[in-house]
Amino acid sequence: MKPVILSYKIRSFERLALNKASSGKPSIVSDGRGNLWRLSVYPGGSKGEDKGIHVSLKRSNPIPINAEGLTPRPVKAKVTIIVRDSAGNSFMDDDYDAIDDFREEVGGLIYETAITRSEIIDKANNILLADGSLAIDVELQLVDQSEAFLPSNPAPKNMLKFLESGNDSDVTFNVQDTTVAAHKLVLKMNAPFLASFVCEQHQDGSPIEIKDSSPEAFRFALKYIYGDEIPKPDELRERGKELIEVANRFELVELKLAVEHACVELRVASVENVVDWLLFADAKTCPHLKEYAKSYFTVRSKDVMAHESYKKLRETPDLKDELMEAMAKAPKSYFVDVGRMSVCELRAKLAEMDLDVDGSKEMLVNRLKEAQSEEAQSEDGEGEE
Repeated sequence: MKPVILSYKIRSFERLALNKASSGKPSIVSDGRGNLWRLSVYPGGSKGEDKGIHVSLKRSNPIPINAEGLTPRPVKAKVTIIVRDSAGNSFMDDDYDAIDDFREEVGGLIYETAITRSEIIDKANNILLADGSLAIDVELQLVDQSEAFLPSNPAPKNMLKFLESGNDSDVTFNVQDTTVAAHKLVLKMNAPFLASFVCEQHQDGSPIEIKDSSPEAFRFALKYIYGDEIPKPDELRERGKELIEVANRFELVELKLAVEHACVELRVASVENVVDWLLFADAKTCPHLKEYAKSYFTVRSKDVMAHESYKKLRETPDLKDELMEAMAKAPKSYFVDVGRMSVCELRAKLAEMDLDVDGSKEMLVNRLKEAQSEEAQSEDGEGEE
């Protein structure tokens, strides 16, 4: 946190042409923290005019890459350029507010100063030293993020403790003979559909029965509602489908999409289970998961078709047709405009337009097409006016 001062002298400054650059002496200065710094001065700035000198500061360590062959992270610093007079006093102190990134692999950063060459060589200002040198100091306030302890926001942890304690709870759920307490206000804020379900079922104050869900999956959903992250990978592999079921049932769209994406990132498909994932993703409107499972199926189709699970597709002829079409590489006309976008790309685009991101891929495509069509019509209307 202590500032570092780098001191340079620009020899024979008055003899320097406006359009020439000159390096400081010594040419390279250490900051005492493992970094070497080179300074150059442009008396006429970038255009060779007497409108303020420019100072270039470059980090010039001798080893540009680390032992692993990776470029090291940049050094961050706040810079102040100080021009001193012949008595060693500060004549100009230019403080640059930004925190700059100094990377070894790029050129120096240029700082425009308020002092001109003519001011510097004016004897009345008494700036140049007896030998004609210009003294420049650079104050570096280095930023070392590893030194700082930054406490996290306690609110999410406190909300989870609030849930786990059951203090001041005003609604209870019964999930397979397990009682789970919660708070109506939190549900109303973060899970409005579940809150409305509570209002309908909780008129007499008795526990609300939650069917077709395990206590673990329902607790995970409640934790998410209270501010927790999605479960860890091992838990997702075991209960990913259950979580999507709960999220789908109570319209927890963000949780559903997060778990769906996580399942894809975990590459959950295999020859033995890809049909089950396809059927599940199709039934629960999880287009990203379905897209992933379809791509896996097309690559391992021979092995999947030889597995006994393939027989399950007989009950869903439409899905089977989709898979056959994917294997045959659908005609290019199918992949035009937004139809060529992946589910992630569709969702991102819809989110930019503040539109609903839930639904099948076909629904997402149609929604985006309609929005783009309306946008085009609106622009045409404005043009006619």
